[in-house]
Amino acid sequence: MKTLLEESDIQLITEKILESLRPALNKQKQSPDDSMLNVKDLCDYLRVSKSWIYSRTRVNGIPFYKIDGQILFRKADIDKFLQDYHFPAITERQKS
Repeated sequence: MKTLLEESDIQLITEKILESLRPALNKQKQSPDDSMLNVKDLCDYLRVSKSWIYSRTRVNGIPFYKIDGQILFRKADIDKFLQDYHFPAITERQKS
């Protein structure tokens, strides 16, 4: 059995689908980046050496997970960690 739909019916169906998907799509956009990085990925991301990473994990100086001996980092945690070391530029007005 074949059903033919009017253009207005197709438009209405499309709008209803978008309306039901919009909350999920907006939630995805607002969620932090929860991707996981291994040591090599983090070295590339931060442009530091492996020894720098290992020395920080040894003293819990950087947030990490240890799963079955493998060290992993959540990108969102690393970005938050970096914010703690952010120093804003001094403007001319602040210098005076």
